[in-house]
Amino acid sequence: MKNITLFVTALCLSSLGFSQSAFIQLSEDSICAGESVTAEAFAPQYALATSTGTNNQNGVMFDVTATYAAEITGFLISPLSSNSTFYIYYRTGTHVGHENSSSGWTMLDSVTGVPAGTDVNPGFNINQPIVAGQTLAFYITSNGTNYMYYDNGTSVGTTLASDSYLTIKEGVGKAYPFANTYTTRNFVGSVLYSPSVTTYAWNTNNSGSSITKSPNKSSVYGCTMTLSSGSSVKANAAVLLKEIGISASATPASINAGQSSTLNAEVAVHRGLATTQVGGNNQSGAMFDVVASKSLEITGFTVTPLNTDADIEISYKTGTHVGFEGNSNAWTSIGTYSNVTGAPGQYLALNSPISMVAGQTIAFYITRTDVDYLSYSNGTGVGTTVVAGGGLKILEGTGVAYPFGNTYPSRILNSIVHFTVDPITNAAFSWSSGGSSASVVVSPTNTTTYDVDVTLGGCTETESVTVTVGGIGLDEQAKANFNVYPNPASDYFVIEFANTNEETYITLTDLTGKTVYTYTATSGLEELIIPVNTLSKGLYLLRLEQKGSPVFYKIDVL
Repeated sequence: MKNITLFVTALCLSSLGFSQSAFIQLSEDSICAGESVTAEAFAPQYALATSTGTNNQNGVMFDVTATYAAEITGFLISPLSSNSTFYIYYRTGTHVGHENSSSGWTMLDSVTGVPAGTDVNPGFNINQPIVAGQTLAFYITSNGTNYMYYDNGTSVGTTLASDSYLTIKEGVGKAYPFANTYTTRNFVGSVLYSPSVTTYAWNTNNSGSSITKSPNKSSVYGCTMTLSSGSSVKANAAVLLKEIGISASATPASINAGQSSTLNAEVAVHRGLATTQVGGNNQSGAMFDVVASKSLEITGFTVTPLNTDADIEISYKTGTHVGFEGNSNAWTSIGTYSNVTGAPGQYLALNSPISMVAGQTIAFYITRTDVDYLSYSNGTGVGTTVVAGGGLKILEGTGVAYPFGNTYPSRILNSIVHFTVDPITNAAFSWSSGGSSASVVVSPTNTTTYDVDVTLGGCTETESVTVTVGGIGLDEQAKANFNVYPNPASDYFVIEFANTNEETYITLTDLTGKTVYTYTATSGLEELIIPVNTLSKGLYLLRLEQKGSPVFYKIDVL
């Protein structure tokens, strides 16, 4: 199994006293559709350690020289007594000749309540740059009778510890403050630092230490950082998007004035479930199981191909992959993707979603079919839960060489599983017409567009639906062909015809849609009287149509 650049850098640097890998910090790791997220990339943090010691004093002065630019972020020390107060000073250049005066020294920070122990981080809040070839002197000291361990040395300025970036020199012990000097003494502890970053290259084609994005689906953001030494490190992070899908409808969508329509909103949630993105290992591909606790559809995957553009195949089988790692006949191919970019966060949409019911297990095999690899992490045990949420659970799986070759348990594919849960029954609804249920009844008098706000899990989306009311007010030219009076009417109303060259089809209906009067007026007619004295009081809808263009009037019968 081969290792590649993505992980070689971090692994090699572990020999320097590696303390934390490069990482990406997200402003939010889960957002709603339309929201933005800021991703900031940080270089790895290292700890350059010296040897132990049994001698002690209030403090110690020593020099640090940089081979490559870095930021010194803290120190590990070994206090003798608890609840101590420690100070950290620095000066540019060596401490030699400046041991007994505070002149030229700058206090960076002080911390109270430091406990006793070995390799204690007192919590200094510092970020002190040091450029290539530069020497900085540091003075770490406690006040009063509180002491810290140091070691006896051989000669001030002799190399005490070094790595690719920094060199710690032998120094002197100091009584507090800037008092008696004890030479030669060696700092006991570690210098914590991060290499300086010269370039940032994101998988979004951005540069700079941070980016702000509004993703349209759950996504992986990756950044390659070039360090001051010329080596590079990479870091990835997943942000999960919760997208509420609303299907709004009206039944019927077209009504006459006074009639009713039922508005209905059906809700689905599109989201992703992410495994670890740290990586650390790789192979052609991996098999893993997903388990559903409710009905849902798997709609795609986000994976990280390494180095080169990839040809990727996705296969699945009902039930677990365990026991079927080498049996190609048990698997069904559901898609092959060519020339997938070799970079973090590549989305592979399934042409046909895979449906799952509550309690069902489905196994997936995602693999490159070319000569390169996908990123995954080492796990603890096949079948162990990696992550669960939203009705889906992802289990640790098995690395598998292509095709259905050597197996490497337990592995966690660095991925996002995209899925849709439909329908959703626990959403909150708010209609512009009033009402807080999925369905509401409306009776508009004019064509009206209604909005519905759907809230779920802190996210809100809006959808609209229009109810068309019989064309009232839609054709002013056709309406100009008529004059209807009186309205309200008690015994009758009159229709005057401005255009007497066309036949007019006349219909009068009540609010239930029942026709109570119909008549066809021949061309040449100038006026028509329609009796309403036998009708019940209330609103009626008058429909007048010439040349296929209807217009409508609401008639109030008294």
